[in-house]
Amino acid sequence: MKKEQIDIGTWNVNTMLKAGKIQEIADQIVGSQIQIVALQEVRWRGYGLLKKDRYSLYYSCNPNTTGRAGTGFIIQKSAMNKILGFEPISDRICKLRVKGKFYNTTQIHTLQRKIKKKKLKSNSTKNYREPRTEYQNTT
Repeated sequence: MKKEQIDIGTWNVNTMLKAGKIQEIADQIVGSQIQIVALQEVRWRGYGLLKKDRYSLYYSCNPNTTGRAGTGFIIQKSAMNKILGFEPISDRICKLRVKGKFYNTTQIHTLQRKIKKKKLKSNSTKNYREPRTEYQNTT
């Protein structure tokens, strides 16, 4: 009997604005045992899905500017049939629904923010937005 398992990792890529960076990341991930990798510091603009032959990339970044924050998931083609949906919540939070054999899971990925204690307000919701459109797997 074949054991069905999905390996998930995380990677702070520092920026994906550099030419060739996405290919470098994909080359490291594709062919490895890790099917899903949560990415930090994507630093693109907006949110969406980038489909390639060997992988797909869901991302959630700042809607107005590049170069700041951004999270996402890069998923090997072999695991795309397990993806139920993706929801970009903000440039610091996104979630991915993954189909399991007995139960489904939600992977919530957050980007840490360096906050000076003096400026932290207990009721601040400045960095959180209403959820955006949810992507459904169409494969």
